[in-house]
Amino acid sequence: MSFSTLDSLSGAPSAAIIRDPLVVSPETAVLDAIAQMSHLAPRRAPIQVAESPTEPQLHASCALIVDQQQVAGIFTEQDVVSLTAQQQPLKGMTMGQVMTQPVITLRGYLESINQHSFREKA
Repeated sequence: MSFSTLDSLSGAPSAAIIRDPLVVSPETAVLDAIAQMSHLAPRRAPIQVAESPTEPQLHASCALIVDQQQVAGIFTEQDVVSLTAQQQPLKGMTMGQVMTQPVITLRGYLESINQHSFREKA
């Protein structure tokens, strides 16, 4: 999806950035993280997603798995669907076992572009 497409959908590309994501550790139980994502358990900083103008709902579309202050992985709603479709036994599983990795952050992506551009010019 191009930035111009994002602009037309949401007003600005920055609207796609989750500023205060759900953050869990690799040891977090998968079922606990899913509960937090689906607003069934309290968490530090809820994300407001309005289902309708009068009914705001707590919801997170993903969880970042952070280990030693580094993003180690990501777990999304699509991961929940995939695990469920595979009939994986989620009880007893940890986020470290199911997270998608490696994660490419915006900072990491920009650094790799800058390194590549620098090498091209040299």
